[in-house]
Amino acid sequence: MSVIELKDVWKKYSLEREKATTLKEKFVSIGKKKEKEEVVALKEINLAIEKGECFGILGKNGSGKTTLLKIIAGILKPNKGKVKIEGKVVPILTLGLGFQRELTARENVYLYASILGMKKKEIDENYERIVKFSELENVMDVKLKDFSDGMVMRLSFSIAFHVNVDIILIDEVLAVGDAAFQTKCLEKIKELKEEGKTIVMVSHSAEDIKRFCDRALILDKGKIIFFGEARKVCEKYEEIIESERLKRWNEEAEKENKIEFDAFFEYPYVLKKGERCE
Repeated sequence: MSVIELKDVWKKYSLEREKATTLKEKFVSIGKKKEKEEVVALKEINLAIEKGECFGILGKNGSGKTTLLKIIAGILKPNKGKVKIEGKVVPILTLGLGFQRELTARENVYLYASILGMKKKEIDENYERIVKFSELENVMDVKLKDFSDGMVMRLSFSIAFHVNVDIILIDEVLAVGDAAFQTKCLEKIKELKEEGKTIVMVSHSAEDIKRFCDRALILDKGKIIFFGEARKVCEKYEEIIESERLKRWNEEAEKENKIEFDAFFEYPYVLKKGERCE
């Protein structure tokens, strides 16, 4: 049974562009209406994710991965198309989303967990488990503004992993923090999947997607360009990355060769009388 369905989903943004390049042009343009440019973040997205599935999303920066997760989470609305979600969703998309920096870590556990739908009694029952998982026992009475990004990530994941939800959305925030805690989170994701939770994850690591996900897709410029079994999708993604790396290497090599060629003709060597060119 599909718990996430997207049919012909499009998302567009209208961005204001500053065309002035000099100080004089900027001064003259004050008060004038800025030109707007339409940017398509997602186009023709058709997707169905099954209950209990771990689904991976791969793509370069700016490909539309976070926008797609925000639409699934209900944070953004599509300009066109239909989105159908069955079940309770918890999004872990931005570090500290739902937290208050002026409150302590302890207070934020109660605040964020209540935002995610937990009652105080449930939070009381899960509090020790949340703190233990985060490994932040000694700093729970410290204000969040004094936390590092890694510590905020620990707290965010620990709360989300102990809320009774159906669907968990995870953006690339796993890139923050130490390797040991990342491994701990990935093992927890595996455990939640075995419990029948649906997980959608964006990762920098094709290996993580290959290891944990059943299926996956590749986004490029807002469009799905490859979709299928996670292993095959990851292999395709690695091919794309390697191809682009070789292309950049060739372009840089050509640029260096051109510089050397131009330099040769800019500073020619004039043969002296009696010299021969071998």
